Amino acid sequence: IYGEIYRNPEFFSKFSKKIKLVLENSYKVISCSNHCMESLKLIDLSIKNKQVILPSIDVELFKKLDKEKNKFKDLPFVQDRKKIIGYLGRFEKEMGLLIFLDLINKPELKNNKFLIIGASGALSGHTLSIEGKNKDRVIVYSDVREKKLPHLLNLCDVLIVPSINERACYGKAIAEGQSCGVPVIASNLGGHKEVIENNHSGMFFEPNNSDDLKNKINYLIDDCELRNEIINNGLKKSPQYSNHIKLKYNFEVYKGALKR
Repeated sequence: IYGEIYRNPEFFSKFSKKIKLVLENSYKVISCSNHCMESLKLIDLSIKNKQVILPSIDVELFKKLDKEKNKFKDLPFVQDRKKIIGYLGRFEKEMGLLIFLDLINKPELKNNKFLIIGASGALSGHTLSIEGKNKDRVIVYSDVREKKLPHLLNLCDVLIVPSINERACYGKAIAEGQSCGVPVIASNLGGHKEVIENNHSGMFFEPNNSDDLKNKINYLIDDCELRNEIINNGLKKSPQYSNHIKLKYNFEVYKGALKR
């Protein structure tokens, strides 16, 4: 179960009887978050044989890097040591990219730089256009190979995950940022609450509110003690995101199904 029901509950309600039949005849119903499992209630379904297995990441790849080992350390973009605000996600409206792009014109953030990383999407052209108009402050990396992502993330002073709707099941980008030792600010919705404890392992901002996000960014950058606390607590959470742990959970589920 992922977040598609949140996107269009009316559509899925039309097929609720068939969905119920499938779920009731399943050994286990797996979801990537408790939030997404709860979406079944929107179509009046409730199940007992459920299990949440949070998505995993390669914690050996996504880790805090020494600056000298960063493949992007010599980029002119990073040489002036201005604070870099990062985005990691698809170039789509529902990912909150427009909210992030709105930050670029905030006078309070005029001395910051913006690093935009993600998969191509409907907003790719718009994003590249903004980069072209702000070459000294904005740089875009689209469709980057996974091995390069940790190097780019390690350039960021703060990572923003600004999803705008409840379809945000989990926030894999949050886990990747935490594992790289980057403080994360995410929209306060969906499955983000299962990855972040506010002001402990990350920060929340009001969804769709770039002014609140701007204020949270400045607050986090200025408060070194809170920033370091969030970084350290995020790093402590990293081991639980390991592929090996999630693989073990999946293996147990499939082994049980085969014994039926």
